[in-house]
Amino acid sequence: MASLSSPTTISKLILSKDRSDVKIGIIQSNNKVEEIEFRELLYGARCVLGEMQKRGINNDTPLLLITNNTKLFLQTFWAAQLGGIAVAPLSASYTDVNMSKVRTIVENYSAWNIVIDEKLFTKITSASSNQERNEFQTHLKRTVFSEELFDSNVEGQIVESDENDVALLQFSSGSTGLPKGVVLTSSNILTNIIDIGTRIEVSENDRSLSWMPLTHDMGLIAGHLAPLYFNVEHHIMPTTLFTRNPIRWLEIASEKSISILSAPNFGVKHFLSIYKRKKDVHLNLQSVRLILNGAEPISAKACHEFMTILGKYNLRRTAMYPVYGLAEATVAVSFPDISDEITVQTFEADTLRLGEKARIGSGMSNGKRCVDLVSVGNPLDSVEVKIAHNGTICSDSKVGKIFIKGKNVTSGYFQSSKNVGLFAEGWLDTGDCGFVLDGHLYITGREKDIYIYNGQNYMLQDIDDYCESVLNIGPGKVFTCVVNDGVNENETIVVFINADDRSTEQHKRKINVELSKYIGVKPKAVVNVSRFPRTTSGKIQRYKLRNLYMESLGHNEKKQSGHV
Repeated sequence: MASLSSPTTISKLILSKDRSDVKIGIIQSNNKVEEIEFRELLYGARCVLGEMQKRGINNDTPLLLITNNTKLFLQTFWAAQLGGIAVAPLSASYTDVNMSKVRTIVENYSAWNIVIDEKLFTKITSASSNQERNEFQTHLKRTVFSEELFDSNVEGQIVESDENDVALLQFSSGSTGLPKGVVLTSSNILTNIIDIGTRIEVSENDRSLSWMPLTHDMGLIAGHLAPLYFNVEHHIMPTTLFTRNPIRWLEIASEKSISILSAPNFGVKHFLSIYKRKKDVHLNLQSVRLILNGAEPISAKACHEFMTILGKYNLRRTAMYPVYGLAEATVAVSFPDISDEITVQTFEADTLRLGEKARIGSGMSNGKRCVDLVSVGNPLDSVEVKIAHNGTICSDSKVGKIFIKGKNVTSGYFQSSKNVGLFAEGWLDTGDCGFVLDGHLYITGREKDIYIYNGQNYMLQDIDDYCESVLNIGPGKVFTCVVNDGVNENETIVVFINADDRSTEQHKRKINVELSKYIGVKPKAVVNVSRFPRTTSGKIQRYKLRNLYMESLGHNEKKQSGHV
């Protein structure tokens, strides 16, 4: 789909929109929409660049971008690309967890320039001791408050960049310690965008809508830069608005005749939980051709329920589009054929261990516990996928670790010792496990999100779903994690529920009985929590659940081992 004249850098892509009247719809938290043409956004970005350069922000230092203003985020991101500046976008949430993440990133890497909302900066620094505040500010070369960029009116100097220059530093949620910054070049990003567009057959007749955060690869790259590349009108909805009112997401899709949506499994489940309490929902989803579902494990049950419910609103059966990707691959690794309905296959659970051949099953026939897995298609054109176990390539249906390589794959992490040994003969270990069957890639889970008992592997997502079904308390209300039992150094399960306190004891008794039937052992504990810790994109953070439980016992988390 790329031509000889296609832009080779993000900067050139942006500059190519100097005459484009295609619009971005920026949806506000109050539901108001500001529509701005690409060419208008480009002029604003040029002026923001001028203001940043006047204040000493240039391409010798990476830029932290932290703002809740969507329009200013886009203008500043564009401005940085035009100035040849590597950008690290971070969430502007006011939660203690997020502010701690910002402090950690600032203090554990080399010098930064920063564009940040003044109120958030004040809150971060005022919550610190004098010593911590000094340590934080020592790492900041230039600090510019986002509000100071609004009235910029002098265009900056465009700085030529190369396709192999770093364009984006995509920081992880820090689920296993210090957040890692995935290094992405213009070449990485544009390669993946072209592959995505080719596979899903994007045209200028499409319209897209995304509620994924612009600080997340699905939000920024798939939800903004890809539509920009293909000259597609797109709409950006605040994640907070989706969380508060997920029905509004599909109302906007209906009103704007959106053709491409995205929602990870969390979003699908969250929509279902709210929809079931609503009445008089009026939607017409006949324009929607694809709903990209990725970024976390995909529930066949949730997908089926979502498609069944929304079928009455003219949503086509082929719309649900399960995909696989990770930040280290820019965004995407594998997509299905767009003409196929979602492919779900049932497998015997005890054959989904590393090194085993996945065996097709059917429910609980022959006394075998079975699980449904969703196909995520096959690799995109520029990425290779290898399934291997103990250094040997796996044959068809054999479960192994997933490795990737290609032009869209990162060269490593920003200023990280983890880059040593990161690649083996050019292959990157994704940390995910899976297998290929009849040309379809199936993900069995994160290597760290598997519970092993009596030699059998249990995916934590399956345990979550089973507990939800036996308690009948709705999607997204139960999550599990693995902890060390503290006695025999064995791993065991802790179940967390979000339910009415009055029902807690009843739920505990039921889970103890039913989980014993399902996996052969009772959980170590059943804990009621008021909320579940999640990343900015809604992904569950199991390690924080584990920490919460261990802290409640007075254990030092660092002394504990186990899959999280």
